[in-house]
Amino acid sequence: MTIILYLVQVTTCLAIFYGFYHLFLRKETLFHTNRMYLMSTLIVSLILPAVKIYVDAQQAASNVVVASSVYVGNYMHQFSATISTPHAKAIPWFKILGAIYLTGVAVMATRLLLAFKQILEIRKEGEKSTINGHTCVLSEKVRSPFSFFNTIYLPTDHDFNEDELNEVIAHEMAHVSGWHTWDVLLMELLCVKLWPSPMIYLYRKSLKEVHEYVADAAVLKETPWENYAQLLVSQQHNQLQNILSNQLIYSQLKKRLLMMNKERSGFAARYKYLGFIPVLLVALLFFSFREKPISVEAQALSDHLVQETDTVILYLTDDKEFSLDHRKSPKTKSN
Repeated sequence: MTIILYLVQVTTCLAIFYGFYHLFLRKETLFHTNRMYLMSTLIVSLILPAVKIYVDAQQAASNVVVASSVYVGNYMHQFSATISTPHAKAIPWFKILGAIYLTGVAVMATRLLLAFKQILEIRKEGEKSTINGHTCVLSEKVRSPFSFFNTIYLPTDHDFNEDELNEVIAHEMAHVSGWHTWDVLLMELLCVKLWPSPMIYLYRKSLKEVHEYVADAAVLKETPWENYAQLLVSQQHNQLQNILSNQLIYSQLKKRLLMMNKERSGFAARYKYLGFIPVLLVALLFFSFREKPISVEAQALSDHLVQETDTVILYLTDDKEFSLDHRKSPKTKSN
């Protein structure tokens, strides 16, 4: 399987699963379930194109039909001339596309390594502190609070009061305790591999939005909605710090505020996720079912039958001969 075909199949799988999420699940407040759906369908989309489920071939080896000798007359003159004409050298499109793909992989991998390097530099040069029992790093290079693995990063010159700082820490600790960095890291690695696929970026955007919904819900358990909303509004102009960071302000603020005020999804909403089963079956039908190849014994029998039959030769006019076998018969003259 070429990498191009694999990318097309993975992209199609992602489109099928994401379409179901976008139409039926994204507005639900079952954030942890949505996160599980996005991550699981992402992995399934990577595996499905490589899974082969074979069904019996409709034609058995005993039904092999072998043609006898075929003699072609004058009316094949034009056809023979076409056969004998050499073809122009084809443009190696697959090699060109392969080179473009590898170049994109190199660019995306470099981008990811630079993001790692930036965070490591901030951690090394920043001032380490413990706030509310959590490891924090304060640095002038931090533009907006974010977390990476089990560490929270804050601007050195932040102007948060005590309540706001507690809300920021609670938000980032939701990312830490939820292991969201692992999700982000996996997603960025897949963006390196699947960079030509537009669907991987939609998945990344949706997953980060779900991360923020989870963290917002954790803060609202201890904080009034009005206070927390005011904090988010005050931080909305801050830019994205790093592609690997779980940042206080990432997704569109309006969507987050609406989701925080949205009525919680009832138990019946969970039945929507059963729709994943028929969607998975459709994906299996398209990408995994294959016709079962002829067995070794049947193929050997077919080869034997071909060897035992007459040579298949096309005799053409104007002293042109086209043979499908290494054996030759005397030429016949055209009428």
